[in-house]
Amino acid sequence: MSTLAPFFKVICSKLLGLLILFLTPLLPLIFVTGLAIGFDTFVGRWAAKKVAIVKGLDVSKFVTSRKTKNGVIRKLLFYNAVLIMGGVLDIVFMGDLIHYFFKIPIDNFVFSKLTCGILLLLEYDSIDEKVKIVTKVSVTQRIVRFVKKAKKAINVGKDFNDTHNSQ
Repeated sequence: MSTLAPFFKVICSKLLGLLILFLTPLLPLIFVTGLAIGFDTFVGRWAAKKVAIVKGLDVSKFVTSRKTKNGVIRKLLFYNAVLIMGGVLDIVFMGDLIHYFFKIPIDNFVFSKLTCGILLLLEYDSIDEKVKIVTKVSVTQRIVRFVKKAKKAINVGKDFNDTHNSQ
């Protein structure tokens, strides 16, 4: 029985090494998705506290760390599982399929990156909704307003340069 323990230790260490090697290209995607989940959680707790105050509820009972923890863990596990499955599809199936049909050099892990982008859009939409509930103006509306003002300022600057250079 004592001879089996080193054997299992070697097998487990090799399997762990293979898992780490497989996950290495996906780590930036997992990290970015985790940051988005963290930011969404922060905004969600902020919005829940604001809504509780407006409704006159007890904030300590309305916003609990247990609910937050369960939601974050569930979301992290699900999103990471989706990214890892996307990585498996990329390695086993999608990469060769894309190369076969399109005959163009494509970056590795395209499907995983697209999946990560979709997950980030979901998180952005969630943040946008929560900000709109509290402030009545969404993040997207603020960005559009900022871009319009910047565009207007650039056009004013161009008009000023045109009149200044023509004199």
